[in-house]
Amino acid sequence: MDDALEYFEGVRLTEGGYLKPRKKLTPDVFVSQATLQRAFEQANALYLCLDGRGHHVVVAPADRNYTRPALDPREPRRPKEYVWDSWAPRAPTVVFVGTVAIGLTLYEISERLETCRIDNKVVPVSSVSPRVRARVWTSMRDLPSGRLGLRAYSPYYGAPWEQTWTEQKPGDLATKLHSIRRALEEAAPLIAGLVEEAARKAEIEHQRWEAAMRERQRIEAEERRLKAIKNSERELFAIVDAWATACRIESIFDAVARRAQDLDPDEGARVLTALERARQLLGGTDALDRFREWKTPEERLAGKSEEPSW
Repeated sequence: MDDALEYFEGVRLTEGGYLKPRKKLTPDVFVSQATLQRAFEQANALYLCLDGRGHHVVVAPADRNYTRPALDPREPRRPKEYVWDSWAPRAPTVVFVGTVAIGLTLYEISERLETCRIDNKVVPVSSVSPRVRARVWTSMRDLPSGRLGLRAYSPYYGAPWEQTWTEQKPGDLATKLHSIRRALEEAAPLIAGLVEEAARKAEIEHQRWEAAMRERQRIEAEERRLKAIKNSERELFAIVDAWATACRIESIFDAVARRAQDLDPDEGARVLTALERARQLLGGTDALDRFREWKTPEERLAGKSEEPSW
């Protein structure tokens, strides 16, 4: 703990005066500078008390997918108000009671006070002289109270559980160590049950998701099938129409060619030349070429050329 204490020296401060270490791989301690030493002494005593019963306290390993709920150090708590002036370590501090991890946060309770800003610092109005108080703008803020609180929580997703112990006056928490240890031991099987229940619900939700995905895939496949049929039919009808038109044109061209034989040679040659130019202009009248390019619905689906329409 002495090494960790060094990480809290020369650090940034929140607006309310809490310490914000730049190095975030630290014990989960959220306090002011005035309470830092006592907080670490209290944390060390708690960790030793737990370790004495075989419950090891560690900064959670990076490969564990633990979560740390946002901390609300205010007293009393005001759920509808967002706690913006806070800090969190990179990984939660947890104690292992058997195989069950329980998150631990030692924090300094904040209290609602009338404050003002002096030399760019937020201080309680009660700490300044009446003369200065008369010249400054005041507001209500949450500031560190000097009293500590301990939060124990479930670090598992989908398995919420939390319990807190707070000091009525500085030093009270030291008298609660053994009761805290017993409470954590009793909470371990409860948290394990919550984790099992969360896993069961997650499996049910996963099965629902898989069923929904299968249904969506079925619908998309059916839409692709219907679209392939529709496109094949549309193209086939276009080919039939083109063939009928080609047949009509070809019959006209044949009649023109026969009539040209009855004309004098020069006139007949001019008509046949114009007829050949007409054939070229229409690009040929053989609809069989288009029919060769036609695809059945099965061929379209095999080629995955039909996108679902939404």
